[in-house]
Amino acid sequence: AHSVSHQPLPEVSLTPLMVTSYHATLADRDRYGAVVVYWHHTATGQTVPVKAGTGTPVYTQRRIEVDAATAQAQAQAQLVALNRGTGTLQLTLPGRPAIGAETPLRLHGFGQGIDGHWIVTRARHTLNQSGLGSQLDAHTAVPH
Repeated sequence: AHSVSHQPLPEVSLTPLMVTSYHATLADRDRYGAVVVYWHHTATGQTVPVKAGTGTPVYTQRRIEVDAATAQAQAQAQLVALNRGTGTLQLTLPGRPAIGAETPLRLHGFGQGIDGHWIVTRARHTLNQSGLGSQLDAHTAVPH
């Protein structure tokens, strides 16, 4: 994520002691063990399968690719995309108005499935009798 001036947004690290409350809905991981993509072999006129991954269940792409290399690359990319999943997270914390949408977060100490990289999708900052507070919505991010 980048700022309006195209500078990378600084990552914000958070631990459980820094937040008032949190709730996470974790993604289903490893839903597909393999992906099959077919390609059209012009010399034989046949459709030939290529496979990425070795497990089950197997996802089969409907679109037929033009050659073996394209099919193999598509199968690998599709396997990664299907298994990436998206988790969601809601955090409430004492006011951090510098955190806005697209801010990268790194969580430590929350536990397996929550620790790691997240991207803020929505930030709300409120001021009331208790002071400044921030409510953040985030989704899982793929680490660089």
